[in-house]
Amino acid sequence: MSQPIPSRSPAPIGRLAAASLIYAAPVLASAWILAGVRNFFLVAGADPLLAALGEAPAVALVMVYAAGWSVRSFGIAPALGQRLTMGLLAAGLMATVAILLRGVETDWRWGALGAPLATGPGGVFVFSLLLAIVAPALRERAVTLA
Repeated sequence: MSQPIPSRSPAPIGRLAAASLIYAAPVLASAWILAGVRNFFLVAGADPLLAALGEAPAVALVMVYAAGWSVRSFGIAPALGQRLTMGLLAAGLMATVAILLRGVETDWRWGALGAPLATGPGGVFVFSLLLAIVAPALRERAVTLA
């Protein structure tokens, strides 16, 4: 089966949204699976930062490959703006799911949302979201500024 060739014309927002959803799905699934492993180590008394850092490389690897696959499958043009838009949409979806799942697990309040981000594991989460934004642009060498 041949891969679609990216066009130089802007992708419609629907195609960018679909590519972002397909990009975010395996990343969220891997993070959800690895969260169970991380929680096992936390119950054993491990440092939360070390547990988050142990999970981060595997999720980052899935993120980079999922971004490349999604870009190729949906034929997203190598324009930096389109790739960053795709990354922003996917990172927004990932952050929304993470906030909603955290709200199910704990007593969630709007005012307490920023507190977990100030911790070490929160910093790893923010770094992961930044990587999610730029991963579609990093995956292909032929990215242009157009």
